[in-house]
Amino acid sequence: MTSKRSTADDESRFASEFEEYRRQGAFDELEGCEELSDLESMREGLRDIQKTHRQVFKRVIKKIRVAIDQRKKDLSYESDEDDYHPVSEGKKVEPENESDVRRLFGSLV
Repeated sequence: MTSKRSTADDESRFASEFEEYRRQGAFDELEGCEELSDLESMREGLRDIQKTHRQVFKRVIKKIRVAIDQRKKDLSYESDEDDYHPVSEGKKVEPENESDVRRLFGSLV
């Protein structure tokens, strides 16, 4: 019959593994995040661990924040590169009449 309680060895092993995660594993996991949502999820998860278990992940959370800011900047830059540029109010031309509109859109077909 095995006990459901953790043994001292289990606790020691967990503490060691957790410290290794704090030192390097979290940074390795960060490197594997490709999507903005992955970064945000990881940040929230580490924040939760900090709150509930009083473990400190400030360095990696800071790196995640920097990565999120950069990813958002990159996404903003990518969206600025599209071909759509709205016409400003001063440059809009109102059609003279309905026949002009029909002629204009008729030429598109």
